[in-house]
Amino acid sequence: MVLHFDKERLVYGVKESINPVLWDSDTKMPIQSKTKLSAVLKKNKDIKKIDPFVIDATLPNLVSRLERIKLRVRAIHSNLKTQNVPIDKKTIKEALDNDTLAPNGIWSNKTKSKSALKRKEANEDHIFKNRSPYVSDAIKEFIELIDNGIITVDSKDERSYAKSTVKNYRGFEAQFEAFETKQKRKFKFEDITIQFRTTFKNYFIDKKYSKNTIGRHIKHLKVVMNKAHEDKLHDNPDYKEFDLLEVRRKNVYLTMDEIWHLYDFDLKERPRLVKYRDLFIIGCLTAMRYSDYSRIEKSNIKDLIDPQDRRRKIKVIDMMTQKTNTRVVIPVHTELVKILEKYNYTLPVVHEQKLNKAIKEIARIAGLNQIVDVTDVTADERTYNKAEKWTQLTSHAGRRSGATNMYKNGIDGISIMKLTGHRTWENFSKYISVSEEEVAILISKNQFFKGRKTALKAV
Repeated sequence: MVLHFDKERLVYGVKESINPVLWDSDTKMPIQSKTKLSAVLKKNKDIKKIDPFVIDATLPNLVSRLERIKLRVRAIHSNLKTQNVPIDKKTIKEALDNDTLAPNGIWSNKTKSKSALKRKEANEDHIFKNRSPYVSDAIKEFIELIDNGIITVDSKDERSYAKSTVKNYRGFEAQFEAFETKQKRKFKFEDITIQFRTTFKNYFIDKKYSKNTIGRHIKHLKVVMNKAHEDKLHDNPDYKEFDLLEVRRKNVYLTMDEIWHLYDFDLKERPRLVKYRDLFIIGCLTAMRYSDYSRIEKSNIKDLIDPQDRRRKIKVIDMMTQKTNTRVVIPVHTELVKILEKYNYTLPVVHEQKLNKAIKEIARIAGLNQIVDVTDVTADERTYNKAEKWTQLTSHAGRRSGATNMYKNGIDGISIMKLTGHRTWENFSKYISVSEEEVAILISKNQFFKGRKTALKAV
């Protein structure tokens, strides 16, 4: 592994190996393009005899391990900067040598350093080094641990927490501190009871927060309490009984006709909005998050060979999602190719907040003023209002529109989940903005509802 930082270069062995001909010099990763891999296997006799199924299974796993290594190295670098440690080859190498808190497996073949062995001999097995009895201290340390990749979302696949999720936890930390200030006390683990949950919830109700927002803060508290419980910081099980507040809202999406209307709308008098419109359309045609489709580069565009028709090439986007570190392979829409080529596969960099504001302006002048139902929810009240559609659009409406239009065009939910990167049907179903009537019309075309087949009679 070659690291470049502050004009310095460090070569560090990670004990991973690969046949050089299977390495893609363009992406600096193992070959992921089926077309390129096929061409390499044809040219190189020395690896031609390897079972292609073995290669198919090995390369993605190696890519995943290398991605985890990159994330861990970045976390170490960030941690050193936070501690104001002078960053040079020596400190980076020493930090890597002493790294025993990385997700399992990424340094699996590395010989442990003397200092790492000393820590093991001292039996320092706790994740939380601060053994404070106060919840706020655990929250603070938990955020540091997820930010540095020491605590991961899932111990099985070792997915790191996304930056946006870490940011949400920082917001929760601020809210918890404000709550303690209001209550004029610091809460210990033993204080987190059912009565505490009621007081905590009422605090947010008084602030007119929505049920979903209150539920998110309760969920964050449960996660921290659970991780602290696993680390033997406390033995209070009451938090497990906390129910989460959540309300399913009717989310707005754009039909394909509305998407093409925006795509074709003349913005000559407002040229500054063109890049925002193009970025939003990409979200509609891929059902990707903005944090993912904004990173699309030429190296992410691959060609797949249809095994049913070897002459047919399928252009796809092949990349790892930022939030869940999940690999997605998405067919490229013909209009998407035009947008990518327009920017020479280097998309404009914009802040998502500015994108959300611009989308509303574009939709407004384009006449997307259809009246839609809007549900406003606070913890103690739900109100139903009407609003013009353009007022409800954000970058995430593009992802929702993409998933919904795929579903309405007959693509099954499981396949769409593969494209969106969702792991559970429960989370995925929130993105499908289809009414009960639309579902009935859609499934009525299925043979199941066509009536009884007439049986042949023997004559």
